Amino acid sequence: VRIPTHFEGPTGEWPDPIPLYEPFNAPANRCSPIWVTVHAPANSLAGVYEGTIEASAAGMEPVTIALRAEVWDFALPSTPTLKTDFGFWPENAESMSKRFGFEGDASALNNAYLRNASEHRATLRTLAQLPAESADYAASLRAYEPKLKTLLADGATTFSVPASLLDVPEQLRLANAFVKQHNLSGRAFCQIADEPERPAWQRLFDTMTRWRNEAPDIPLMLTTSGMQPFFHEAAPIWAIHTPLMDTLNNKAVLEHITAGNDVWWYVNHTPPRPYANFFIDFAAIEHRVLFWQTWALGIKGLHYWNVNYTEGGVNPWLSQIDVTPANGDGFLLYPGPNGPVNSIRWEVIRDGIEDYDYLVMFRELMKKAEQSNNAALLQKVQSVYNLKDVVPDLVTYPRDPNVLIAKREAIAKAIVEMQRSLK
Repeated sequence: VRIPTHFEGPTGEWPDPIPLYEPFNAPANRCSPIWVTVHAPANSLAGVYEGTIEASAAGMEPVTIALRAEVWDFALPSTPTLKTDFGFWPENAESMSKRFGFEGDASALNNAYLRNASEHRATLRTLAQLPAESADYAASLRAYEPKLKTLLADGATTFSVPASLLDVPEQLRLANAFVKQHNLSGRAFCQIADEPERPAWQRLFDTMTRWRNEAPDIPLMLTTSGMQPFFHEAAPIWAIHTPLMDTLNNKAVLEHITAGNDVWWYVNHTPPRPYANFFIDFAAIEHRVLFWQTWALGIKGLHYWNVNYTEGGVNPWLSQIDVTPANGDGFLLYPGPNGPVNSIRWEVIRDGIEDYDYLVMFRELMKKAEQSNNAALLQKVQSVYNLKDVVPDLVTYPRDPNVLIAKREAIAKAIVEMQRSLK
């Protein structure tokens, strides 16, 4: 980090990429971080698991590190509750990966990115979307069906439909029928515009009206921000820039949510601190708390413009500064010789998506407890439902990760307690 994001924080080296472990030479007189991921399969028996990690090096006795993990007596849903819509740039992935030694073809690389996204409970828009217009669109949709089956099995939450299909209405109608046939309602969508300015609104109204006439089962989504955001029922999915909730327009957003409509939100090269964002030189709590804020406001989806954007062939392993300045905007996965290389931020995002599932499960069980009039149980878990210590508002959340971790553990224990009591 040569220039800090939004001119905040220290410069210097920051740990972010997590290449697969192999023995390495640790430089003297400095820390060499090692990241350990522990995965619990859905069918793992509940209980406490203990083990050790041994670190050894020439000229020293091995060091044994104790590892303890508790598995709760419930499984997360195979398809995450939070809808995610992460952008992906296939051409840049291929060119950058080959620069770092990748020898496979584009299809193999795209599949590697898809697997990685599935492992992180995220959906990559470009690789999951329905086909674009073609000479034989019915055949394109048939060819897409096996991929759709795999995506659904792997937990994809959204399926983008290309806006360009509006130029060939008969193909858009086929896409609409495909969405209905495969029960993709609630997951299929089309991003029709990105932060449209007021002069373009009338033309956009006309475009959205034509889309709704041809594809009534594929809802439109557009991103919007600022003091004059674009809100209209013709685009029922509102994707708002997170600071918009701290403006007077938050009333319209909350009313839209209360009416049962989907609101998504997004971050990009802004907002800076004290808002949460995914910049390299922000603390991990600043990435993760965004998902707790998402749930607390009733927001159903997270849109993020890209996971592998780079400018002008710059080596992302060395620098990711942009003109904002911001470090890591639009870049969460590194190129490597075997495909995508995780970042700490990408790992924390998965934790946040799983936190959201915890919160949804907890609230659903709370509703059942309320309906059962189980006063003793409700009294026992009621205090856990208070999230003020984690998300008092969008800018004053605690920077101590132990506060969030303790709340997640309390929620897990409450889920287990309610599941046992409500059988």
